Amino acid sequence: TLLEQAKKPVALVGAGAKLSGAIPELRRLLDYLQIPTFATVHGLGAVPTEAPYYLGMVGMHGTRAANMALHENDVLLVFGARLDDRVTGDPTRFAPHSRIVHFEIDPAQLDRVRPCELPVIGDLAETIPACHDALRRVKLPDWTNWRAVACGPERGELDPRGLAQPTIRFLDELFSRLPENSVILADVGQHQMWAAQRYRSSLPRGFITSGGLGAMGFALPAAIGVQMAKPDATVLCVSGDGGFQMNIQELATVHRLGLPIKMVIIDNKYLGMVRQWQQLFYQRNYAETDLSDNPDFVAISKAYKIHGQRISESVVREFPVSKETGDELDRFLNSSEPELLVFDTHPEANVFPMVPAGAALSEMMFEEE
Repeated sequence: TLLEQAKKPVALVGAGAKLSGAIPELRRLLDYLQIPTFATVHGLGAVPTEAPYYLGMVGMHGTRAANMALHENDVLLVFGARLDDRVTGDPTRFAPHSRIVHFEIDPAQLDRVRPCELPVIGDLAETIPACHDALRRVKLPDWTNWRAVACGPERGELDPRGLAQPTIRFLDELFSRLPENSVILADVGQHQMWAAQRYRSSLPRGFITSGGLGAMGFALPAAIGVQMAKPDATVLCVSGDGGFQMNIQELATVHRLGLPIKMVIIDNKYLGMVRQWQQLFYQRNYAETDLSDNPDFVAISKAYKIHGQRISESVVREFPVSKETGDELDRFLNSSEPELLVFDTHPEANVFPMVPAGAALSEMMFEEE
């Protein structure tokens, strides 16, 4: 098999693993292989974050370890991912030394970026166990040294506590206080990538976003649907100041139905992701991204009879946060009523790492250059 010859195998997990209901089978296979593994934004939660071989999210704003392992591998197992441009970077330089084994139910998703050496067509709930059974009958190489490099501390996060980025610190504090049955809905923009980077749950359906659709305004109505389907779950809606205004009228639905959704607005007074590109690649020639005249979101929430409040970056600059700040976040999350929390962040806060357009995954930016 290809794995018998592999020296640097890796696994990439996408949404198809979840949709197939094959999460238990996938986790057993990965535990058996113990190879570096990462997920697309739609694959988050499929692999337990505490697994020693798990490297986090991969792609344009993926972790350094995940992107480097995907660039350097010689055998790539793809489980239910379509390998879009947010995952591959420059497709002509995607995994240049890799031989691809693609587990996929839809043949149309094969060979989109480059030909795969071994397509495995079928329901992952059937093909993954069959693969696992076959691998038990062969002797696989010892990949300890490769795993030590790919998962080693020298490729770890440069700022694991997020101390240099208050929005990351804020999301870390918020996410760490969520109960096990929580579902996070992320809208579209910088906050979406920050939330995906900091998501640490092993709940397969615990992180929902529109992904490649780029549907600004998605999170709030999606959160309404999740809360109605799972009335006992804590539902956290994370939006930006631009996207939230695209469906802000749904606050009426939240109030009318008495849904205890917890809504967070990351307010940087810009369409932040577009502004980031204008800053980094167009010499800060900002066009149609300035939202400095935003309305008062707290006042609007109160007009809809929903409690709202605002906090600033200063309260999360210390580590750990003060007892007062921690108590306030706990009250927000544990309230039996709908709640809105506006987090004021720096207008030019950026999402890093970042793979620029036309770059390989190994050519990440970690700061403004």
